[in-house]
Amino acid sequence: MFILSSDYDGTLKTNVRNLYLNIEVIKKYRELGNIFILNTGRPFLSIKKEIDEHSIPFDYLCCNDGAVIFNQNLEIIKQTVLSDRQVTFIKNLIINFPYFR
Repeated sequence: MFILSSDYDGTLKTNVRNLYLNIEVIKKYRELGNIFILNTGRPFLSIKKEIDEHSIPFDYLCCNDGAVIFNQNLEIIKQTVLSDRQVTFIKNLIINFPYFR
């Protein structure tokens, strides 16, 4: 068994024609008992729309740059949540960054 992991935008999907070619290869790859992981910086609802529209097969889905990981049934298997302290720290960085004033 092998594991293949791919980013979505600009890698798996460079254009719709290549996306469909890649989907066919992924199907054959998975039929051989291999695991395919779809990765994206997109939030869940955005990538879910693409998955549904193009019938993209996967075993695991990593969204939000890996902050949430789903299995093939779209059940959350890992989720990273920022603490209040982390959110406050990031907020203060942004507020005090000169380009955001």
